[in-house]
Amino acid sequence: MEKFRQWLRSKRYSQSTVVTYSEALKSFLVFYKEKPIADITNEDVIVYNNEHILKNNLSASYQNQVIYPVGFSVKKNFQ
Repeated sequence: MEKFRQWLRSKRYSQSTVVTYSEALKSFLVFYKEKPIADITNEDVIVYNNEHILKNNLSASYQNQVIYPVGFSVKKNFQ
């Protein structure tokens, strides 16, 4: 998680964006707490979107706040 925060800071994201994206990523990782990060796939992102975000009627802005950091982390495998 700290590597992810450092990456965001290196891209000059504001502190509030770093916090928002970090919390969004944390929510995703808690949802998949039993699954190793290295095993998380794009399909898992879709399941999370359907089973957590849409099922709980979370806003479109929240969805966007989650999908960006999660998608990036899945690609880069930040731990």
